[in-house]
Amino acid sequence: MDRARKSSQGIVEARDEATAKRFKPGIETALRGCMSARDRSITLRAFDLRGDLADELLTEADGAALRVARTRRAIAPTRLQRADGDQNEAVVGCAVAADPVDASALIESGAATPAEIAAFRQLVPAIQACVPTDYSLHLKPFEVRRLVAIALYRYVADQSGGQS
Repeated sequence: MDRARKSSQGIVEARDEATAKRFKPGIETALRGCMSARDRSITLRAFDLRGDLADELLTEADGAALRVARTRRAIAPTRLQRADGDQNEAVVGCAVAADPVDASALIESGAATPAEIAAFRQLVPAIQACVPTDYSLHLKPFEVRRLVAIALYRYVADQSGGQS
C-alpha cells in the first residue's frame, strides 16, 4: 500500500487531531506533487480534508468499500448522551451505523444532487433517533456529505479491522 493512501486512511480513522497529525507528512508529500513550483503553500481545513479523503477512499475501486458497507450489520440507533468532542460527528456516526445502506447511497450520489438530497432524507430518521435530548443538531449542507463519508469509512474500517 502506498504512503499517500496509508496516510489518507490514518487521517480519516484518527479520532483526535494529535493522531491525525502523525499522518500529515504522507499527505503533504502527495499534495506537493500536485502543485506548481511557485504555488508551494496551501491551507486546508482538517475537517474538509478528512471528509474528502473518506469520500475518495469509499468510492475508489468502483466503490468496493461502499459494497462492503451495505453488507455490514446495521446497529440499532440509540439516543446518544451529551459528550465531549464533536457532537455532530457522533450523531452522524450513530446514524450511519444504524443505516449503512442509505449512507452508502448518499456517498454514491453526486454531491449537491437531487439523489444526494433523497439519500439524506432517508437517513434523517436514524439521525433523529441518535440526537441527544439536550442537543440541537445543526448541519450545514456542505458538512453532511463529509460527516457521512467520515462516519461510513470508519464504520467499514472498524468492522473489518482497518482493512477497508
